[in-house]
Amino acid sequence: MSIQTKFFVYLFVLVILPLMAASFLILAISSDIIGSKSREAVFQSFKQTEFRLNQIVSNTEYLSDKLLGNEDVQQLSNLNEQSYPYEFVVRTNGLNYFLQQEIRVQPYLHSFLLINNTKPIYRFGYYENEVNQELLQQAIHQKGVPVWTGTYKLHSYQNPSENEYVVSLFRAVNDLNSFVVISVEILTIPEQALEQAYTENDAWQNDGMVIIDSHGQIVSSKNKGEIGNHIGQLHYVQQVMSGIEGNFRSAINGEKVSVFYYKLPNPGWHVIKVVPDSQINEPQKFLGILIVVALSICLLFGIIFSVIQNNRIIRPIKLLKREMDKVKRGNLEIKLDVQQKDEIGQLVFHFRAMGLELKDLINKVYHSQLKEKEARLQMLSMQINPHFLYNTLESIRWVAIRHQVDSVADQLEVLSNMFRYSLTQEHQITTIEQEVEHVRNYMIILNFRFNHIYEFEVQVEEHLLQYECPHFILQPLVENSIKHGFADRIEQGFIHISIVQEAAFTRICVEDNGIGADENRIRRLLDGEESHSGYALKNIHNRLQLKYGPEFGILFSSELGTGTKVVIVLPAILRHEDV
Repeated sequence: MSIQTKFFVYLFVLVILPLMAASFLILAISSDIIGSKSREAVFQSFKQTEFRLNQIVSNTEYLSDKLLGNEDVQQLSNLNEQSYPYEFVVRTNGLNYFLQQEIRVQPYLHSFLLINNTKPIYRFGYYENEVNQELLQQAIHQKGVPVWTGTYKLHSYQNPSENEYVVSLFRAVNDLNSFVVISVEILTIPEQALEQAYTENDAWQNDGMVIIDSHGQIVSSKNKGEIGNHIGQLHYVQQVMSGIEGNFRSAINGEKVSVFYYKLPNPGWHVIKVVPDSQINEPQKFLGILIVVALSICLLFGIIFSVIQNNRIIRPIKLLKREMDKVKRGNLEIKLDVQQKDEIGQLVFHFRAMGLELKDLINKVYHSQLKEKEARLQMLSMQINPHFLYNTLESIRWVAIRHQVDSVADQLEVLSNMFRYSLTQEHQITTIEQEVEHVRNYMIILNFRFNHIYEFEVQVEEHLLQYECPHFILQPLVENSIKHGFADRIEQGFIHISIVQEAAFTRICVEDNGIGADENRIRRLLDGEESHSGYALKNIHNRLQLKYGPEFGILFSSELGTGTKVVIVLPAILRHEDV
């Protein structure tokens, strides 16, 4: 799995998924709380209509009480219009004045009718042509207890074509002395007054509000076509009629609704309000939209974060991996241009620096290996002739011994030992003892040749004889002293070799009393610019540094006319037999 995929998975699992889960959990919990609070708010707003409806009912019944004891009502109920026409007019005028005053306080009063033995005695307001005889007898039977009717259409006496839904209160009027029923009063109020009472005081107005009587018949509704319908058989109405007040959730024609209700105890009516859950859940919908918008914004920022993360982190890492693959395949040309100053930028910077150092190191190792191969080839070429010469010299030496030419035989023996030394070094590492012995043989040959004009001395600490030493490092130095140090001198030359140990180093010093050399000459010798001996010295210096490191090699010190001092610094390593 790539790092980009991992980042996306971590972002989704650790951020987006928990955020979505928390959002849905908050929405679910808050929906229940908001739904409950919304239904409570609807119910409290709905209950505010109870006061106004109770006021209409109680004021109507109170007016009915006042009319029961009204003197004009009592007299009119007992008078005969034909026998006492004047007094009848006086009582009628008095009752008219009383009712006009009451209408100012209760403008919803529609009409008043006083009946004696099914015969109207007094009318006020819209006159009814007919009276429900069943309700009339029921009121007489109740002997003064109010009897509320259902809603019915009132036929106007003045204009029979005009019909209006009204509700009436029937009540028997008893004689104040004998308590005998002497008439029946009928107070009528328009259904419109009830509708205004529960619509004007309800903040949650809708068409689903009705008043039903104790039989389940609709007394009032905004939809006038429903008035008079019997809905008592509906399941939610049955639940309403069995309670006093409250709310519950139900379903009407497949739609989920909330039903709110309370009871007006005196008429025995129930006021019902049905609100679809879709209206109650409007705040929940808004909250859901808000959460979706917030979640979308978070997702948008997550995408932006992913893009930034890809450009600032993942892309540089991919480029770095690509360059690492190139280095793995051997291509050290690192091409990265990252300007960031953070950890990624530092990583790229250090990798680029590492690549440059690695390239430089490889070049150094490559050139070092080339130099080592050149040195080995040179040593091999130097050994080809000694093989042939060694065998030839051995043959000549035996001829000299046979003819008893001892001086020649001795020189040939020394020379043969030198050739044998050059031929037996397989690992280019020998001991100080063997290297010193080789130089002694070399000096013997030279003294035979030049009539012993060179004095040669070696001082070496005994324990250093078995320490390792690269072979053929002393002879070139001695040869350089003879060739350059004593070139223009006829007096005897002196060459002194001292070998000592200083801490972890072996220090070999070759000194002569020759003519010396200036700094330019020394530089040319070390750079290999001098033919033969200069190349040999440079070869020795390079061999020592390749073998042991840059802190080892040859050091020159010389002054014109005083001689030359060459110092070789080696690590003090004991030579083992198996090496």
